[in-house]
Amino acid sequence: MGFLDFLKKREEELQPLPPVDEKPVKIEIGRLRDEVMGMITDDLESEKKRSRELHAGITENFSRIKELNNFLEAKSFEKHDRTYTNINMIKNNYVKKSYSLLGTVPRVQSVDYETMKDFEQKTRKIVSDLKNINPKQAFLLSRYFKHETGQIISSLKSIDESLEEINRILDSNGRRMWIEKVVTDDVNDIISKRERLAELEKSEKELEKKQEQLEKRLENEKSGLKEFMKGGIYKRIMAIEDKIKEANDQKDDVEADIRSKLSEIKRPLKKIEYYMKSEGYSKSEISDFDRLLHSPTKTFLADGGEDILRSVLGKIKDLYEKGKVELKGSDRDHVVDLCQKSDHGVFSRLKQKYTDISEELDSMVREREDSRANEEKEKMERDIGGIEKDVSDTENEIERIRESIDTETEEIGNKTKELEALLKENVRKNIDIGF
Repeated sequence: MGFLDFLKKREEELQPLPPVDEKPVKIEIGRLRDEVMGMITDDLESEKKRSRELHAGITENFSRIKELNNFLEAKSFEKHDRTYTNINMIKNNYVKKSYSLLGTVPRVQSVDYETMKDFEQKTRKIVSDLKNINPKQAFLLSRYFKHETGQIISSLKSIDESLEEINRILDSNGRRMWIEKVVTDDVNDIISKRERLAELEKSEKELEKKQEQLEKRLENEKSGLKEFMKGGIYKRIMAIEDKIKEANDQKDDVEADIRSKLSEIKRPLKKIEYYMKSEGYSKSEISDFDRLLHSPTKTFLADGGEDILRSVLGKIKDLYEKGKVELKGSDRDHVVDLCQKSDHGVFSRLKQKYTDISEELDSMVREREDSRANEEKEKMERDIGGIEKDVSDTENEIERIRESIDTETEEIGNKTKELEALLKENVRKNIDIGF
C-alpha cells in the first residue's frame, strides 16, 4: 500500500428526484435548447459556480504541492554521511516525478460537461500516479520528511475530495451540465438530420420531375419512330430489304445448283490430276484441274471460269478416249452428262443468271444505302435506347433517395423519442418536441 493511500470512499444518499410534471409541453426543435436551459438555469449555474470553485481549490492545492516539492528538493540529510544517501536519492526521485506530473495538469478554459469531465479524469490519473510509490519509499519519506509529506498528503486528500464532488455534479441524478451537453448535441443532430431530409426530399421532387420529362420525351421519340416506319420512304426501303433478301436466296440457290453439278466430276478430276502429276505434266497444265477440284464453284463463277470448265472437260474426254485414264460406271456417265450440259449451254445460263442476280442485288444495296433511311431509323433507335437508360438510372436514383429518406425519417423519430424520454427523466417535464 502506498504512503498516500489514505482515502476512503464516501457513500452519500442521493436526493430523490421530484415527480414528473405530466402536463404535455409542446416545444419546437429550434427553441428546445433555450427552453430547456431556461428550465434548469438556476441549477445549471449553481453547478457551474460550484465546479469553478472546486477547480480553483484543486489548482490551489497543486500549487501548494509544487511549493512543498521546492522545499523537499532543497532539503537533505547529513550530506557527508553515506547512511542517508539512499534516503536523499528516494526523495529526489519522488520530487522529480512530482514535478513531471504537475506539468500535465489540464487547463480549464470554460466550465461545461466535456471540459470538466476531461479535467476530472486526467487529474484523477495524476493524483493516482503521485500516490503510486512502494511501501519502503513511503516509510522513508514519511519518517525523514514528515512535515512536507504530511502537507502533500493533506493537499492530495483535498484534491481527491474535490474530484469526487465534481464527479457527483457531472454524473449523479439530475445532473445539469450533462443535460446541457446532451440537449445541445441532440438538438444539433436532429436539426442537421432534418436539413439533410429536406435536401433529400427536394432531390426526390427534382428527380420525379426529370423522370416525368424523360418519360414524355421517350413517348414522343417512340411515336416519331412509329410514324417514320409508316412513311413512304421507309416502306420503300423495307420493300427493297425484302427484295435483297429474296435475291440473296436466289443467288444462294444458283450457287448450290452449280456446286451440286460440279461435284459429280470430283472423282474423275482426282484421277486425271493424279495421272497428270505421275506423267510429269507442268504445274500450269495441272492448275485448272487443281482449281476446279478444290474450289469448283468459285473457279467457275470467276472470270474465264466457263472456259476453264470446257477445257477440263475436253481434256478428260480426250484422255479417256485415248485410253490414258480409265473411267467406269457412274464416273464415265457424270463426265458425259456434264459435257452435254456444257455443250447445251446449261452452265452458261446458270452463270448468266448468277451475274444478273448479282447486278440486281448490287443495285438494290446502293439504293438502300443512298436513301439513308436505315441510318435515320438506327439513330432514332439509339436515341430511344439512351432515353430508356436515363429513365432506368433515374428510377434507381429515386429509389435510393427514397430509402435514404425512410432511414433519415426513422433516425429523426428515434432520436426525438430518446431526447423526450431523457428530458422526462432528468428535467421532469413531459416535453413534446415539434417541427
